[in-house]
Amino acid sequence: REIKLGVIEGLTSDEIKVSHPDQLAGWRSPDLEFKIKGGESRMDVRRRALAALADITADDTHTDIAIMTHGGTIRLLLGGLFPDDTRFTAKLPVPNTSYTVLAADDDTSWRLESLTLTPHLG
Repeated sequence: REIKLGVIEGLTSDEIKVSHPDQLAGWRSPDLEFKIKGGESRMDVRRRALAALADITADDTHTDIAIMTHGGTIRLLLGGLFPDDTRFTAKLPVPNTSYTVLAADDDTSWRLESLTLTPHLG
């Protein structure tokens, strides 16, 4: 699921600038806990993505799993898995259709094998 954007949901950037400049400023801040009125925070999305990953990988009968989502969710998930890695900010470019490969080292840790690859776009 995408992030719930509350009062700015469905508005264009120009409409948001005029009608909700305070919400836009908060959203653009580095505060992951900022919650748009009626919406959810980026930290909410991170917690949701980490929980989904845990649920998906709990079934150890599968060795290879593919998960597709939006770039923002990918950045937030990676930031949760690798909190000391400063690349995983709102500025990390995640090209459309790129893929990132993670490997499970054990039940609680992950290893980043590749990040936002696009060789299929040639």
